[in-house]
Amino acid sequence: MVYDDGHRSVEALRDLSLAVARAEFVSLVGPSGCGKSTILHVIAGFIAPQSGTVTIDGKPVTGPGTDRGVVFQRHNLLPWKTVRENIALGLKMQNVPFEEQTRIADDWIARIGLRGFEESYPDELSEGMRQRVGLARAFATDPAVLLMDEPFASLDALTAIRMRELLVSIWERSAKVVLFVTHDIDEAILLSDRVIVLTDRPARVRKEVGIDLARPRSYERSLGGDAETVRRELRSLLLARSQGAED
Repeated sequence: MVYDDGHRSVEALRDLSLAVARAEFVSLVGPSGCGKSTILHVIAGFIAPQSGTVTIDGKPVTGPGTDRGVVFQRHNLLPWKTVRENIALGLKMQNVPFEEQTRIADDWIARIGLRGFEESYPDELSEGMRQRVGLARAFATDPAVLLMDEPFASLDALTAIRMRELLVSIWERSAKVVLFVTHDIDEAILLSDRVIVLTDRPARVRKEVGIDLARPRSYERSLGGDAETVRRELRSLLLARSQGAED
């Protein structure tokens, strides 16, 4: 993937190859600006690579689709719509009947702990509450793949911990594919089945690190023991200047 504005070309991805299995939670980590977000944008169908293909269940990605849900660092809620309406937005675009939209949205409102806020607008919510709504909106359409781009980076430490544990609990019940971009090693260890460490730009796979920790997980369980060994390995990989992908 090369960005070219007519004055300057920037190669974001080169010879990047990865696969994610059904029900697998995979995190992408790497140096700042290495191309992590670009990978998600290509998979989401927002941009097309100059070469190579992305497939989901063997079908090529040619643009955005309802089989993929996206959660960004900012919640991107529509300020003129209520919590219920924001969660139901994707369902409305899929022409789901209104009564079913409301039922699904209210079910997710209960799951994310926001009963009583159905008719509230985004500016009446805390940042953590807004991110919960964004998470529910992505899951509500029942996508096969969930793409998450540092969704908790702007939250305070305590709210971020709670949001990670909420995400884990939702994902464990839904068993969806999740591809999660983060710069936080502890977050990657808590959430992931596997962490893909990327090289400097242009991004390639430097190494894949399996997270063999029992589930269900909690923040406390991801701090010591076997997790510390994984933490040291990931930290070492990220600190090393990468000149190319490893075999």
